[in-house]
Amino acid sequence: MATVYEQFASAVTTLYAGPLGGSFTLRRSSGGGYDANGDVVPVTTRDLRVRGVMKDKEFWNNGALLGVRTVAMLDNKHEPFPDDLLLVGQTSYTVDTVKAVAPNGSTVIRYEAVLK
Repeated sequence: MATVYEQFASAVTTLYAGPLGGSFTLRRSSGGGYDANGDVVPVTTRDLRVRGVMKDKEFWNNGALLGVRTVAMLDNKHEPFPDDLLLVGQTSYTVDTVKAVAPNGSTVIRYEAVLK
């Protein structure tokens, strides 16, 4: 039997797949540079389909507004990493920071990615 957190994670994914969410492309690149022999290591790119919601979020510290950043709340299927690209329609965002939302400490409900 699924835990309450697993059920909630499933509900969030279903909600993002419905009218509140959208489908985005998470583009991850790896490689590049040179190996130990001085040979070029090619860059490889992998695209992942993710569901989520985009919103502007205010960041505060001790009552002072630090600014407003675009945040993507993504389903728990693929963890984004800093420097990944998130393609939303024709707009490309770079992932700055990522926070895993896991109320019980083990089951991730969603990922919140601050974009730049």
